[in-house]
Amino acid sequence: MLDIISQNLNKLNCTYWIINDPSEKNIDFINSIFEIEPFPIFEYNWYEIIGYQTYKGPFWAVILEDNSQLLLQFRNKENKLILFLPLVKSIKGWEIIKKLHEILSISEISILNVSQHWKDIYEKNITTYFGVNNIKEEFRAEEEAVYDLKALNTLNGHKYGTLRNVKNRLLSSRLLTFKKVNLDNLKDAVNILDKWYETQGKKYKGPSRKEKELFGLKNFLIYSKDNENMFVEVGYFNNLPVCLLMYFVFPTHNKWGVNFVLKGLNNNVENNSVNGVSDAAYIHMFENLYSRGVEFLNDGELGYEIGTRTHKIVKFRPINYLQSFNIHIKL
Repeated sequence: MLDIISQNLNKLNCTYWIINDPSEKNIDFINSIFEIEPFPIFEYNWYEIIGYQTYKGPFWAVILEDNSQLLLQFRNKENKLILFLPLVKSIKGWEIIKKLHEILSISEISILNVSQHWKDIYEKNITTYFGVNNIKEEFRAEEEAVYDLKALNTLNGHKYGTLRNVKNRLLSSRLLTFKKVNLDNLKDAVNILDKWYETQGKKYKGPSRKEKELFGLKNFLIYSKDNENMFVEVGYFNNLPVCLLMYFVFPTHNKWGVNFVLKGLNNNVENNSVNGVSDAAYIHMFENLYSRGVEFLNDGELGYEIGTRTHKIVKFRPINYLQSFNIHIKL
């Protein structure tokens, strides 16, 4: 399929190349697409695209004659053409997308993780070109929670009393400490994922989510080695691994951070499970990012579990929620 797509892109008089590694050229292309956004959606970073989304196959960077930029992926199992935030300068861009749909005989074109900002600019053009009856729009995330890191570092006032207690009990006391993940303790990070999916993660059916996170963990471990704005850490309590964190500063928005993965063994079902460890890991992450000038954290979707949603809303007090959408085009 790689050869077929490349051959057909050749016919469309465009510049293209395959994205499957974090080369400077690939990073610059992805950043140029996402940097125009006023507020970064969770997936708007090259770490996510190259280090996580390539689990389902490589991407193509496509630049058209009118300087439209397309970041696209063909997902063979789903028979879909996937686009992330296409920057279409003229009708030519939509024509190319439609031609790819016809050439590849795919069932659907999906533009994923679209921000409200992007939708406001391009929605009218899409419906005009493809026809309103051929387009289905859905919420991808109703509420990516945004936290104020200044407030979550000072923890002033009665409303943050529980978090202050957790900080004093686990962090200030040095009972819970954090180490960067490397080849020596990678097994600890993997063990946390295994135990989390055996306990708290039982609700996620099938192996694909866990396998995808393992794929991301191994890539992020490589990317974070010489990167002062990316962190892969394990938290230890009594020298036992109890939590895993992967978080970073957005490459295009240096006042924003993202919590990519945070897995804490909170339930007392194992000897090395610790009550409050996830909250303590959050506080550690808040402090580390804030010390680097980051003001806001995108924590992603709050999820649909009432307990988790309520806990984060009450404890971390989001100051904003970012919406994103998926747009599906069937022709």
